[in-house]
Formats: sequence, structure tokens, C-alpha cells
Amino acid sequence: MHTNQKGFTLVEMLAVMVVFTVVAALSAGILITSLRTAGKSTVISSVNQNGTYALNQITKTIRNARILDYPYPCGDPQDPTATSAVWLRDTNNARVILACSGSPLSTIAQYDSSLSGPSLLDTTSDQGVRLMSCSFSCSQNAPTDYPTITIRFALLQRAQTTFVDQTASDSAVPFSTSVIMRNLFR
Repeated sequence: MHTNQKGFTLVEMLAVMVVFTVVAALSAGILITSLRTAGKSTVISSVNQNGTYALNQITKTIRNARILDYPYPCGDPQDPTATSAVWLRDTNNARVILACSGSPLSTIAQYDSSLSGPSLLDTTSDQGVRLMSCSFSCSQNAPTDYPTITIRFALLQRAQTTFVDQTASDSAVPFSTSVIMRNLFR
């Protein structure tokens, strides 16, 4: 007597479990890689936005300044005057100070004559940054030439809470530009 039994054998069940395990492992690997890539993109975008904003504000302030108070006179292009702050006068003759400030170094700020002013970097939010290095330098070919101010700084993501954040922000993103003052009156 031959009965028609319905069901799976132990070997068939084990084979299906192995196939599902392999597929699940591959899917998890692809998902983790996608999340890391998205996390890195977010971190890099945030750091770039902060740095670009600060660089644009500094450039605009220097380019439109009326007087360079400090450092003045500047060094020559082969030996520029290095400093952590630049003191300018705007078109209303009000003092504007651009400074790498904080101990440890924490921000780039734009101060008015009362030494109060906003940071040009977002250093407090979850998408904020940390300032790793910052410097200004000033050079002129001759005392009658317009000064060239060079700005250099490097930023990292401020918060490193997950593995993705830590790997995405292992190296600082450098920013730099040179600005020729065009409205200098002495």
C-alpha cells in the first residue's frame, strides 16, 4: 500500500534554511553599505555647507572693507604676515574683527566694535562642525598695493555618535581662499 504523504524532508528544510540565510546576509550587507554611504554624504554635505557659508561671509566682509587696521602693513608674498585675526573698518568706519577664537579653537567669529558677534560656523546643532585649524595671512607686493588676505581653516563634524559618523568624519575638510581688498583707503 502506497500512501501519498505531503510535507518536506529534513534535508529539504535544511537546504531552504541555508538559501534564506545566504540571501538575508547579502541583503543585510547591501543595506548597511547603503546606510553608510547616505550617512557619509550627509556629514560631508553639512561640513561643506558650514565651510562654504563661513568662507563666503569672510570673503564678502574683507572685499568690501574700507580699511585694514591689523595686520598692517602686510608682509611680502614670500613672507606673509600670519595671524589669527584680521581687524577691518567697514564702509561706516565701524570696526569688524574676523577671528579664529576659543580655547581650544572652536569657531570663526565676526565681531563688531563691542567685541560681540555671531559665529560664522554652526558649532552647536547635531549637524554642526568642529574647527580643527584656522589662520589668516596678509601680503602686499608694495605698501601702495591692495593687501591680499588669505584664509585657511579645516572642519570636522561636531558630533560623532555612530560608527557611520565616526568613519565619515575621520579627516578634516580644508577650506581656503585669498581675497584682495578692493576699497582700501588710508
